[in-house]
Amino acid sequence: MRADRQACQYQFLIGQTGRAPEPDFRNCRIRTILCSPRHRKNPMQRVTISVDDNMAKAIDDYMARTGYTNRSEAMRDLVRDALVRSHAIEETRECVASVSYVYDYDGRDLAMRLDKVQHEHHDLTISSMRTRLDHKFCMEVTLLKGETGAVRKLAEATIAERGVRFGQINLVPIRSDGHRHSHGEHGHSHEHSSPAL
Repeated sequence: MRADRQACQYQFLIGQTGRAPEPDFRNCRIRTILCSPRHRKNPMQRVTISVDDNMAKAIDDYMARTGYTNRSEAMRDLVRDALVRSHAIEETRECVASVSYVYDYDGRDLAMRLDKVQHEHHDLTISSMRTRLDHKFCMEVTLLKGETGAVRKLAEATIAERGVRFGQINLVPIRSDGHRHSHGEHGHSHEHSSPAL
């Protein structure tokens, strides 16, 4: 490596499950991470990136602040979040999402408008929970499930409503296992969905 651009090479594993032993990155030495895919449902792929000292410190600070003990897990979550925010998951047909926001319960019939939107999209709305913060403001969390583009459009329209504050969307791409089944004699028929990233 060139002296004028010291870089630490991070080897981390991208995937859904499992944790790898943490290598020592402190002196820009690379340790080999050995991990057998045969015990994993989703085999990992090794990806190597180079970052400068400032970014390496920012990653370490982020891990300390958020409680990560494994760089691979932290990097997987950061990459997953970036992919969702960049709309890279639009190829995924379905998703689940939580939409949280604060609003003035008495302001301009906003509560009624928000309820109306949920009723108009009952096919996407799973449930909604509201809590009163004080005599004026409420916080609401709405869970959505359905076609990714439709869910994103409804979620964005909700937090764009005049009077809605602190709107956040947490969108999770999902894929169905395609296997309908029931549990027990009187169980309803259903299929399972798993996170796609």
